[in-house]
This record gives sequence, C-alpha cells and structure tokens, in this order.
Amino acid sequence: MLITASNLNLTIAERPLLKNATFTIDDNQKVALVGPNGTGKSTLLSCITKQQDPLVVFSGALKAHVEYSFLPQNPVPEGLGIDEIALNHIISSRGLDIVERDLTEIQNEVAAHPSEENIQKLCDLQEKHEKLGGYTIETDVSFLADGIGLDQELLMEDVTKLSGGQRRRVDLIRLLYSQKPLLILDEPTNHLDKKGRNWLFEYLGNYKGGMLVVSHDIELLDSCLTKVIAIEPSALELIEIRGNYTHYKRVRADQIEFNNKLHSNQKKEIDRLSATARNMKGRTARLSRTAKAIESRVEKLETNKTTLIQTKKGAVFKLPDADRGNKVVVDVQNLGVAYDDNHVIKDLSFLLSREDRCVVIGKNGVGKSSLLRSVAGEQTPTAGNVEIGGLMDVGYFSQENEKLDFDKTPLEYITKELGIGHQQASSFLGAFGLSEERVKRKIKTLSGGEKAKVALAEVSCGKNNFLLLDEPTNNLDIDSMNALATMLKNWNGSFVIVSHESWFVKKIKPTKALLLPDEQFLEWDDSLLAHVSKR
Repeated sequence: MLITASNLNLTIAERPLLKNATFTIDDNQKVALVGPNGTGKSTLLSCITKQQDPLVVFSGALKAHVEYSFLPQNPVPEGLGIDEIALNHIISSRGLDIVERDLTEIQNEVAAHPSEENIQKLCDLQEKHEKLGGYTIETDVSFLADGIGLDQELLMEDVTKLSGGQRRRVDLIRLLYSQKPLLILDEPTNHLDKKGRNWLFEYLGNYKGGMLVVSHDIELLDSCLTKVIAIEPSALELIEIRGNYTHYKRVRADQIEFNNKLHSNQKKEIDRLSATARNMKGRTARLSRTAKAIESRVEKLETNKTTLIQTKKGAVFKLPDADRGNKVVVDVQNLGVAYDDNHVIKDLSFLLSREDRCVVIGKNGVGKSSLLRSVAGEQTPTAGNVEIGGLMDVGYFSQENEKLDFDKTPLEYITKELGIGHQQASSFLGAFGLSEERVKRKIKTLSGGEKAKVALAEVSCGKNNFLLLDEPTNNLDIDSMNALATMLKNWNGSFVIVSHESWFVKKIKPTKALLLPDEQFLEWDDSLLAHVSKR
C-alpha cells in the first residue's frame, strides 16, 4: 500500500473541498487525480506531502506509507535547502552529496590514521556510494537530461538563474533520479515541449514504482496511468474508476446518464403516486386509508431517491472588443538580452501590425519569456529598442503570475488594478469562470488554475488591445484551455503568445510566427505547428 485515506474532510479558508472521502493507492499503481480548477487537487497533494498552507485544515486518516518524491506545481522558492548548482541539486535527492562528503572525510582520516575501524568505515561508505549509483552519476543524469531536453551544460549552472522551463526540467530530473517507490507529481508537463513530454510519458510508463499525478494533459492521462480518482465538487466526494482518463470519461458519462434516467423515472413514479393519493383523499374511508398507505410509500421513495447529478456546462471566456489602436503595434529593433555572459537574444528585429496574432516558437532558454518581458517594459534589454504604438495598451501575462497580490480577494485586486467598480470587476472575473463565491476569497486560497484566471482577467479585461501571454494554459483545466483558445481566436486585438501546445496554437489561428533563436519572423502556415511541438 502506497497511500491510504479514510473519512477525510478537507477545507481551505473554511471552504469545504472533501467530505468523508476514502481512497487507496496500491503498490505500483499509477493514479491520476483529476477535477476542475479549484476543487482541491493540489491542496490534497500538499496534505499528503505535509506541505499544506496554514489555511488548509483536514481531519481523518491520510498517510503515505513509503518514501516519495514530490514535484510541486510551481518551482520551490529559494531558500528551502536547494543546492545552487543544478547537478548537486539533482544528486542530493538520493543523498549522494552527503555520502560523497563523508567519503572525502573518511579518506582523509584513513590517510592520517589507517586503523581497522576507519578502514571498515571507508569500506561501508564505498559500498553505500556504489549502491546509490555513485559511480554512474554522470551517465544517469545525462540520460535523464537528454530525454527531458535539458542542455547538459546547464547542469553546472545556478538553479535559481535558469528559466522557468529549464528549472522545471531540473526539478523533474531530480525527482526521476531519486528512484523513490512513489512519485507525486503536480502538473509535470508544464513548460515541456512535445519531445520532452513524449519522453516523460514513456519513462513514467516504464517506472517501477507508483505514482499520483495531477495533470490536465490528456496525452499524459491516457498514456501511462491505470486508475483515475476524480474530485466531484458538487458532492465533495471522490470517484474511483480503473483505466486511463478517456476510459474514465466514457464510464463516468454512462454512470451519470444511468443515474439521471433513474432519478427521472423515480420522480415520475413519485408524482404519479402522489396524484393518486390526492384523488383518493376524503372520498371514502377505505380510499382515505389507501391514500395514507400510498403516501407512506411515497415518503420511502423520496428518502431513497437517487440524487440528480448536475453536469457542468463548458466554460466560456469573454473578452471585450479591443480599440483598433495604431497600425504598427510594436517595432522591435536590434534587441539584445543577456544574463552575465549568456546572450539569450542577439540583434532581434521585427514589426507587428494591428490585429496580428504572433506565436513565439523556441526551446526553453532561448529568450521567449525575456522577449515578452522586454516588450512589456518589465525588463530592460541590454541592447536595441522596443517602440510600442502610442494608442496601444499592453496587457502582460507572466508564467508564474507573480504580480498577483495574494492577500487580496480577486474582486479587490481587479477593482484596484483596473480602477473599476465592484460590479464591473465581478463581471470580468465571472467571464473567466470564477464564481461569486470564489471572487470573495483571498487569492492565496485559490488553486493554481484559478490564480491564472485572475491574472488573465486583469490583462484581458481592461482597455488593453495588445496582449503578451507567456504559457497562459499552464495550470488551466481542459475545459478552460479550450475556452481560452476560443476567446483568443474570436478577439479583434493583437497578441504575442508563447505556447508549446500545438492544438492550442492551431485553434487561436495566428497570423505570424517568430522563431527563436533563428530570429525568423514569418507569415503563419500550419506547417509551423511541427515546430511548436518539437521545441
């Protein structure tokens, strides 16, 4: 047994997420934890790994019975025991850093005092070092780095200075290298290109241990997972179905259809019997007694009646029409961005016209996020010039939503940032799928997907007619990703977007593509989708 939970009650900021939930994850079982944004998936993982927020309260039994490695949804902040050098950060997951330190100390001790006791300590440590894979570190880590798509020279870089995508790859390599019997993964494909994702699917499919995975990546959910645990928000309960995600969706749809047909038939029978009883009442003593018997039967039917399962309608995001603005939206001339001696962008020039829809394509670390930050005015380039049209209002969405004020409610935050009233702010947030209850909760209590929706509402629903969107689908549930794509496709403004999701890029119907580091600015053609998925 890997994980057990029984009679689990879970709340965040006094908002119920689960009630009397029970589940198990058996040895070597690979389980997907699914549900819409805000239903408590990441919160449940944080409880299992004992990293929950103080606002999270749970009761009941919840325990991981084996050692595990945990990949959180967002990178671990600085200052939490992270070794600065990526390679050291990775090998520390097996404790090899400590073993190698102890080996050095005992080798020096043996050289100075070659006692039998010291020699035995040296032999024991050498055996432990070998058992942990100490003699194959470079080979093992290189294999993982190549598979996941991380340039090996980055293994010697400071982790905190890597891009979001590079850091995600380092965290994944660290987790896979740990070789723990249980992997707990929260959105593991965030920031990964198609090649890296496909490699990860195969690796996880062959992994000898168990897994608990939160993801909205259907390919991952279908490729290597053998059971689905779904959070049912309306009932605050968990539903377990063996098989992959597609199988779960089919089985669950059949269950809901059967349940709701049964509910309908029960209601019809109750209505029929109730009408019969009403017609019998007061007519004769015998009929009145019969009516009471029928009413008693109706009460039993009402008590045991199947609950109607309400199916949620697909999300619909709404974006106000944009003012036309300037004919030239942005003119980038000879742009350069460097971090110390690392020049991620060199002499880049392009011109974006009104209503252009541009996709930036390139592997992690080539400067896609740096480009968007430079155009948004959030970062000063080391060379060149960025000129925004005088009538253009820019909205910038960053990967990590770091601009959000977590101590405010979405309503308070949007009201302040956009300078609008509560009613209009509530309408904007509602247009991005946030309920009236959610917009009054502090942002820090929201899920990663809900935080992304607040940030999207901020950049999209003001007067902005030019949007810069850096991986906007990260942490969004499947329904919301489709809604976002439809919204952007139908919008009349201009945007520059970074995304590795080829289906998403195709759906938004871009007009331009910027290829990095090639620095090619091209008219869009669907053949470029191959580059989206490869990079």
